[in-house]
Amino acid sequence: MSSTIDRPITAKRQLAVDLYPTIGRRAPGEPAWQVAVHGRIVRPWHDNLQRRLVMKLLRQTMKIDFEDIQSDVFQERMDPFWVKPCRQRRVHVQVEGAVYPLRKRSRGSGHFHAAIRVPFVLSRHTDSQPGNMVLATENGRAVDPSATIARLIPPCGTSVISDIDDTIKESEVFNRRQMFRNTFLNPYQPVDGMAGAYRQWAAQGCEFHYVSSSPWQLYRPLELFLNEHGFPPGPFHLRAFRLRDPNNFQLMTAGVRSKRKAIRSLLKWYPFRQFVLIGDGGQKDAKLYAKMAKKHGHQIAQICIRKLPAVSGYTEREVRHALRELPPSKWRLFEHGGELTDLQAGSHLGWTR
Repeated sequence: MSSTIDRPITAKRQLAVDLYPTIGRRAPGEPAWQVAVHGRIVRPWHDNLQRRLVMKLLRQTMKIDFEDIQSDVFQERMDPFWVKPCRQRRVHVQVEGAVYPLRKRSRGSGHFHAAIRVPFVLSRHTDSQPGNMVLATENGRAVDPSATIARLIPPCGTSVISDIDDTIKESEVFNRRQMFRNTFLNPYQPVDGMAGAYRQWAAQGCEFHYVSSSPWQLYRPLELFLNEHGFPPGPFHLRAFRLRDPNNFQLMTAGVRSKRKAIRSLLKWYPFRQFVLIGDGGQKDAKLYAKMAKKHGHQIAQICIRKLPAVSGYTEREVRHALRELPPSKWRLFEHGGELTDLQAGSHLGWTR
């Protein structure tokens, strides 16, 4: 995917558009793909006074040194936050040579969402030949060209919905200061064995979705993290976030609602697929997943919750209590990815051990 937000922006009023990797499904009752489109339109933020105030607040709140905020890693990860969202902007998307004007304009956050239908006759893919479809903003009408991939997912099969922080990436969300350092200052570290387990499932035909309370501004480093450590590719489902919003330093601790919405949307889009929900014991994943299993039990094949250190405030008793009404065969606790390799993707009806 080419991203324009990461490029230097020199003109004061120059805009940039980014398309995020996305998904497609067989359009109900039609010989066409229904493709979800999601992106963001922004422009540079030139208010140096406000930027200094934000940095001062960050240093005081997170107790980080001046040298830390001068590091290349910190500057790179903070760059996507130093932009202003552009609302009420129209975007045209090009797919397989055809141009689709999106009905809805960008929101106040700069994000835009839409679903378009691409007929099989205009696509190189059919429901029996799914794959990747390239989406791009139309050069003549969009504010800036960008391209991404839409993963065309068959109606039946197994999909893995995975949390990110403290599930596949060591974040220590339970420690506010350390969470901030692991998010903005330190190299991202994978949870032991998770990449190998996910690759095994991908080889068996599983599709992957990465759902997190992390803000969309961290999409680029998270994508690089997946690539560098060998996790299967898959679309992200993150949280819209602005520095000017209330409680704007709750970067990854206030996004249960956005995770719930993303999971519900996936279950609705793929009613005949089976889903494996993977999370950790420290971000209310067990409660959220248990509610999903009660309401959509025919779609939830397995729930896997990672155990966390006692210092996190996590207790195994609380997680087991949250899952108590589900059949024991429906869920398991684990500490590292090696404990999940005995799960084998079976038919579209579920998983076999």
